[in-house]
Amino acid sequence: MTPRARNALGLLVLLQIAHSAEEYAGRLWISFPPARLVTGLVSQDLERGFIIVNTALILFGLWCWLGPARLGWRSARPSAWMLAAIALINGIGHPMWSLYRGAYTPGVATAPFILIAGIVLVRELLRGDPSVVRRGHSSLTVRARPVSNSIKTILIEPPWPELEPFNNELPLLTPSENAGEREWLERTLTTFARNVASFLPGGYEAYVRIYHPFRDGSESGYSAKRWSELAASAGIERIDGEVAGEIAYNGLGDSQPDTGRRPEVLVEPLIEALRPATTTPDRCFFAVWEGFGDSVAQHFVAPGLRLPHRNYHVFEGPVEASRTSFSDASFIYTAANLWWPADRAWFVSTEVDAAWTYVGGSRTLIATLLDDTRLDSVEVQATDRW
Repeated sequence: MTPRARNALGLLVLLQIAHSAEEYAGRLWISFPPARLVTGLVSQDLERGFIIVNTALILFGLWCWLGPARLGWRSARPSAWMLAAIALINGIGHPMWSLYRGAYTPGVATAPFILIAGIVLVRELLRGDPSVVRRGHSSLTVRARPVSNSIKTILIEPPWPELEPFNNELPLLTPSENAGEREWLERTLTTFARNVASFLPGGYEAYVRIYHPFRDGSESGYSAKRWSELAASAGIERIDGEVAGEIAYNGLGDSQPDTGRRPEVLVEPLIEALRPATTTPDRCFFAVWEGFGDSVAQHFVAPGLRLPHRNYHVFEGPVEASRTSFSDASFIYTAANLWWPADRAWFVSTEVDAAWTYVGGSRTLIATLLDDTRLDSVEVQATDRW
């Protein structure tokens, strides 16, 4: 689930609390037949039944928001869809009942807000749904075929004859069928968000966290200031994990870093440092998260790499293939979340909930990255919390 979908879900849950409070204050179970029916199934005391039903709904929403949605569980999306459906029913049903009665009915004041929040959540869930391919107003069925150092998808059985075939290329990349690499990671990365070693293997000599630059209105689109400078200007003395997470999601002033996607401005510095640090620069692995709604990776290969709370499509190619974007939109750069060479000399990881990228490798490689003034980086340990 994307950060925007999680935020929409959180807003919906908070609005549901206000909505339930309005219904309780107006004793909805007395005036609204469906409410009488539902609460009566729970308890003969309709007021008690109303409290039980609404408390259960609110607790379920909070659990979904703070648990599955935040941790990326598979149950997050169906749970969010159920809450969105309830919101749409409430948002439409209350105004209709008030119009029928020709007067105020409990819950109608907050119903429009519930409706809007439900619509926003549905929109965000559709945007991030990896099971649906959208081009214009149609859904397309595709198959993959390799074409000379690139992969191209072609349309099969278009729903309308006038549609143009869907064409997209991932230069230098081919789907990976290397079971050994997938098994290595599945055996190595067995925890989720516990420490740095939850995001990349923990056996390297050294590690670095590279902060994603803040987007702003400058000509380059990115601020030249580092995280520490921006935090200091905002009165933040120390950036720990919790504060960094808040900065990632809320930004500082009018600027906000890229979350979940490694910015394109980091590509060349990484290629320059990583290519000479491996004996297999022409054979690397690239794994992209299955949940990007704009990703074309699903057209080429199934998500064969399964890690805790995250599944990935895996490709192979040279180091330079990291320049390739997996996004179907030309104005969005979507890099592989995980990237490593066949000799496993280093590993690059960009978690979908983080505004920074980790690199693990030799002490010499990490020193090179730390010395690169184009990168806003700090050294970390595999056992660090973040």
